[in-house]
Amino acid sequence: MRFSVSTVIVSFAALAFAADPLVLNTPASVTQCEETLITWQGGVGTEISFEVEDSTGVKAPSASLVVQPSTQTGCL
Repeated sequence: MRFSVSTVIVSFAALAFAADPLVLNTPASVTQCEETLITWQGGVGTEISFEVEDSTGVKAPSASLVVQPSTQTGCL
């Protein structure tokens, strides 16, 4: 089934209380069928989930997943 995505909502769950507030940086725009970079800063924890809402208001959440560590630390 295909549908038009009107809104993408990303929710981030912190695993512990954060000394540094968690901030989700809203992308300037999102274009159909193109990659979108979603960034955040602060907070504690690395568990994320996604929720997509179509033009009729129907929502579909993803399962939670853990962002895996890597040797790329330039964004930290």
